[in-house]
Amino acid sequence: MSPIPRPKLPIHRLLGISLACFFAAGLLAYHSLKTPSQVTTKTTPTQPRSEATTAPLASSAGSPTPTPTLSPAERQAKYGPCVYLPVLMFHHVNTTEAATAGKYTSLNVTPEYLQADLSYLTSRGYTIVSVTALADFFENGTPIAKKSVILTFDDGYQDFVSQAAPILEAAQASATLFVPTGLIDNPPTYATWGQLQSLPTNLFYFGNHTWSHKAAGGDVKIETYEITTADTQLNDHSMNAAKIFAYPYGTPSKVDQDVLASLSYSIAFTTTHGAWQCKGQRYTLPRIRVGNAPLSAYGL
Repeated sequence: MSPIPRPKLPIHRLLGISLACFFAAGLLAYHSLKTPSQVTTKTTPTQPRSEATTAPLASSAGSPTPTPTLSPAERQAKYGPCVYLPVLMFHHVNTTEAATAGKYTSLNVTPEYLQADLSYLTSRGYTIVSVTALADFFENGTPIAKKSVILTFDDGYQDFVSQAAPILEAAQASATLFVPTGLIDNPPTYATWGQLQSLPTNLFYFGNHTWSHKAAGGDVKIETYEITTADTQLNDHSMNAAKIFAYPYGTPSKVDQDVLASLSYSIAFTTTHGAWQCKGQRYTLPRIRVGNAPLSAYGL
């Protein structure tokens, strides 16, 4: 079979196509000369980066004006009553060798440093108070002594029982352990319910850290389940009298705050750095994360 011949275009069609190509080439050349500010493009939003990886970008217009720091009087007027009360945040307490083997050195404070921290606080005239003191301040106006601090430990790790608790008991230092209840009873990483219940109730308090250590935000049903399930499990073990909460990964959300309010939680901590605790910010309170360095490095 002979190939089908392509139809021949009339001369006026060929001229029309040639002119169209000429004008299209000219238009393309014109746009290539335009500056970026003259061309409008559409972009799709990117996923937000974590706070740890987000850094301010340099600008030819100079650095942006920083948010002004509130004076004590302004802070009291806007969020008060407020109290200056450093809340120190720990995670693992273990030997350097164990932390290296477990790959959590960035979350670890050695037993020697924890002991040194307690000695430092005593020598500098600090008083370690329980987390309930802050709740009483918000609810009843109960004064908190100057140079007071609170100690908090996140995640319910096994080494809190084996390493931190004996040091704290020897110093009669109160501390709060924030517990992701669904991870408890998973040794050797996490403590057991029996171990936590064996700790002296006059020194140690327990707080809600969700059921599965889930980051705040997202679906209302899931967030409600995470917080209420942990709340129920703490109640079942008689470990929820204080009604306190800490956000896993430190970032709060309005959804979580609404759930906490519905369950009558008194306070909730973030990982935002700071030491002023204000009733008007009771569900977004700051803490100070400490590591293997003297407490003087953290402003104490």
